Amino acid sequence: MPADRSESENVRLLARMYEAWDAQDLATVCELLDPEFEWVNPSYAVHPGIRRGHEGMEKVMENLRESFEHQVRVLGEVEELDGDRVLWHTVFHARGRDSGAQIDVEEQHLWTLRDGKILRIQWFHDVDEARGAAGLDGSVQ
Repeated sequence: MPADRSESENVRLLARMYEAWDAQDLATVCELLDPEFEWVNPSYAVHPGIRRGHEGMEKVMENLRESFEHQVRVLGEVEELDGDRVLWHTVFHARGRDSGAQIDVEEQHLWTLRDGKILRIQWFHDVDEARGAAGLDGSVQ
């Protein structure tokens, strides 16, 4: 069931993360991360694999800046899961730095939080794959 964004500390923290991320505000982004933070890219990503810690997040943001001249995430449906996990459905809008092509991609971000900090993000392009990783059945309504 979708969460009311106004009632959850985790969702408020993640909304701050998205805002800082889109603003390329590395200091705020890193402030929100757990020291053991992991960014998990799927095998089909441009830069697949796991990035760890503040250095890993800095590398992710650098890769995005190098690839896109403009980028923003439009936040959609949010689902709070057991424990401190949140599945957030977004749309990534960007313009390719080299090609100038407009990119509009649905993404699902599976966040794990610990003690008020972001511990992990896994992202997906496929809703069913994301919901499966989150332990949910079916696609979002």
